[in-house]
Amino acid sequence: MKKFLLLLPLICGACTSTPEPQSAAAAPAAGTSAAPPATAATGQVVDAQNGFRGRRFGEPISAFPTLQLLPRAEGPIQEYAMPYGKEDLQVGAARVKQIRYEFYEGKYFRTTITALGGEADKLLDEVRRVYGLGRETDKMQIWWEGQKVTATYQESWEGNKREANFYIWNNNLLARATPVPATEM
Repeated sequence: MKKFLLLLPLICGACTSTPEPQSAAAAPAAGTSAAPPATAATGQVVDAQNGFRGRRFGEPISAFPTLQLLPRAEGPIQEYAMPYGKEDLQVGAARVKQIRYEFYEGKYFRTTITALGGEADKLLDEVRRVYGLGRETDKMQIWWEGQKVTATYQESWEGNKREANFYIWNNNLLARATPVPATEM
């Protein structure tokens, strides 16, 4: 499943642009910003954010001195999280289970936010408040697609347990981190 999620934006063709440096004056990250203007395209909003909580995609791992490396089986992608009890797990009204930061070649390229149960609704409300309604592809998935950045909200059920994940990533770095083999094209 994780490999599918990594390849999904490539299949959708969302990975065509090169990231450009953003000024620190761009819109604040999820959980801290005002609602986007009603006329703003959601792709423009994710591009303007270009990261999460003031961190910009493409920043080196050295800019995140408090993150701890999480165990990972294989591959060039390194996954980090704040030490237990140190991360602010409040995202809008949602109390999320975990926030993970991923790096490729030492550069920040993706954040994954996980919420459980009723907190999933609160997370979706916050994501929509910050990025707009998004484009629903089915009941379990919503997309915000920009030139440089893409985000998706996905829900899954295991038995009677509900889990939601919000992913936001840099299109160019994700394309480099997860190339599609020629046999899968």
